Order: sequence, then C-alpha cells, then structure tokens
Amino acid sequence: MNQTDMVPIPPRSSDNFYRLIDSSMMQNFSPEEKNSCVDFCGMVLHVNEPQKINFIERQNGYTSINQVVKFTVLDTIGQEIKCVAVGGASVEFIKEWEKIVFSPTYCNEPVLCTLLFWRISVFEGTV
Repeated sequence: MNQTDMVPIPPRSSDNFYRLIDSSMMQNFSPEEKNSCVDFCGMVLHVNEPQKINFIERQNGYTSINQVVKFTVLDTIGQEIKCVAVGGASVEFIKEWEKIVFSPTYCNEPVLCTLLFWRISVFEGTV
C-alpha cells in the first residue's frame, strides 16, 4: 500500500542461510564434513512407530533410555535417505507428523519436511 513504510532490519548473523544437501553431496563429503550439521529437504516416504532404546554413553560411562523414530525421506535427486530422530527431536518429529496425517483434511498427499541442523552419521549395524 502507498502508506506503508518499510524499514530494513540487519541480519543477526552473516550465516543466515540453509545449506541444503542431497545424497550425492553426502557421498562426496570429507571425513570432517561427515561429522557436521547440515540442512536437508525431502518428501517423507515412511515413518516407523517410535521405540524406546537403551543408549550407552561410553565417554561418561552411563546408560540412558531415549525415544527413537526411524523414517525414510526421498531427497531432491530421488534417492532414499534413512533418518533416525533421537530424544527430543523424535518427540517433535512425531508430534508434527501426527498433526499432519491425522488432520481431517489430509488426503494422503506427499509430505515435505525440512530437517535443519541434522548430523550426518555413517555406521554399520542395525537400529
């Protein structure tokens, strides 16, 4: 509108951007980059039921039980990425997921998720 005044607000940080990655970028990461946080965007394909898992903290010598949820996301180049949310991230993910899929207006349309500040881990074994 003609009467609107806009005042620019300086950014809080010079790093206010997303570093969106896909599976091909992950494969080419250096060992240092594989131990960093990234941003990821994709379509949720499958979400497992939450589980309680006993974690052993080797460094501090104690065990804890955390909620874990496994889910699969299709990235921007069509590759499936297996994800695991642990603890508070698991609770928040399930809360948002259920809010969407249990909504009366939800009709099985694809669900896009953006995972911000997620850590990449490559490991062998089962979860």
